[in-house]
Amino acid sequence: MCILLITNSNDSAVKRILQARYKVTVLHPQEAKRFTKWTDYKFVITYRCQWIVPKRILQILSKADVLAVNIHPSLLPLYAGLNPWKEMFDNDVKESGVTIHILSENIDAGEILLQQTMLILPNDTIESARSRVDNLAALMIIKLLGHIEEI
Repeated sequence: MCILLITNSNDSAVKRILQARYKVTVLHPQEAKRFTKWTDYKFVITYRCQWIVPKRILQILSKADVLAVNIHPSLLPLYAGLNPWKEMFDNDVKESGVTIHILSENIDAGEILLQQTMLILPNDTIESARSRVDNLAALMIIKLLGHIEEI
């Protein structure tokens, strides 16, 4: 299975776990802007990615039956957007989680494929909660890909 992962994070659990199990090409969002071989992949995953995939690329992926998903560190539709952590911590949120959804033209608005909750602990910092969400996201994307492979 060929996967394209677009991410700003060089050290995420998502990247490590995907690379341990699958053939993965990793692109920084700046590289993705110039990328042209979208249909060489079965899956495109964005994670910790501040680049909004343009409509023309989403159309190319759709026509080629490439599943394009985003891993978002909140329980959408709550705390959509590029960095939900500050808002969640400012609002003293006690529970968050991960949403994996289809990429769409609108930010964090695609069809939700999988969601899982995670408590934000009293002693959590943004960094510690983000690290735990990263591990949860890695397990969830492996679960999703495994389910899709079975179909």
